[in-house]
Amino acid sequence: MGRLLFSRRTIHTVNSYSPTDKKTLRKKNIFVSARLAHKNNEPSSLDYGNKSFSVSARVLKGDKHRTTDDSALIFISKKLCAFGVFDGHGSNGGIISPMLADLLLKTLVEEDSPNGPLTLLRSATKILLPAYFEQFGENGIITSDGGTTALFVFVYPDWKFHAVSVADSALYKYGKQQTTRFFSFSDIYGVCKDATIPFTALYPDNYIVLRNVISDSVNLSDSYTVQVTEGRLDPGETMIIATDGLTKNLRHMVDSRTGLMLDISGCEDLHALMSSANGNAAEFLLDTIRKRMKLSQQIRDKKVIENNTVLAPADDDLGIITVTHKK
Repeated sequence: MGRLLFSRRTIHTVNSYSPTDKKTLRKKNIFVSARLAHKNNEPSSLDYGNKSFSVSARVLKGDKHRTTDDSALIFISKKLCAFGVFDGHGSNGGIISPMLADLLLKTLVEEDSPNGPLTLLRSATKILLPAYFEQFGENGIITSDGGTTALFVFVYPDWKFHAVSVADSALYKYGKQQTTRFFSFSDIYGVCKDATIPFTALYPDNYIVLRNVISDSVNLSDSYTVQVTEGRLDPGETMIIATDGLTKNLRHMVDSRTGLMLDISGCEDLHALMSSANGNAAEFLLDTIRKRMKLSQQIRDKKVIENNTVLAPADDDLGIITVTHKK
């Protein structure tokens, strides 16, 4: 099994921010410590590569959105890689999303041997409220309205990965034969977080409405539910980490007999897109999703059903990271 190597690395960034100075990063053998968010009317981007693996990250603002609430985190060191996407919501979601990413980055830099993504996420959220109050409390904008989703992944030198998720961001693993989605996504939340509906009981029109309801979020009260998973990224495979700006703009399967939703993983459509990508997969996915987002303004019934699939594009922010283990 190949190990993470860092020779002959290349990096290119647009609109990236690091909460730690470059001198400290070099001293600790940290090659990348960056948070991305859409600025200056252009997507933020980061590309990193060497002979062992490549990483690409993008954050895109929805066309009709004034600002973006999505953020992405990229951390690459000699001992560990960590990646995350955060989708803010509510009146302060655009503040909490990047703030949580920055707190996680600072902790990753300060701790030589982090105890795993779950412990790190819990530690960061415990200081989220004090950090928020320190920065904004005197301005009188403290509010409990909103929060952020969180998908946070550790990739170790042996290519094993551990991941934690709060709410609905998606983790996929693409291989030549198939694409797999991690974490539970089978239940759709209705009027409250405790009322779930199997997606197979929904028609496309119902699903389009209810897919926007999230079960939980990281917020200023430090009360949320976490899903945990693990796996391994083998040579030739790519990990895709993305906010729901991706999943909302993928085709999903519809039962030809009943007309009900059959599969909302998006795996089949994403596999086809990844298989046709030439060059940078993150850039290709970004361009494809951006085109589909524009369709949301043109489709009269908000959806297109063909070949037993439904495409119901949504104009939304998108945070996406691809990590490829080279052969």
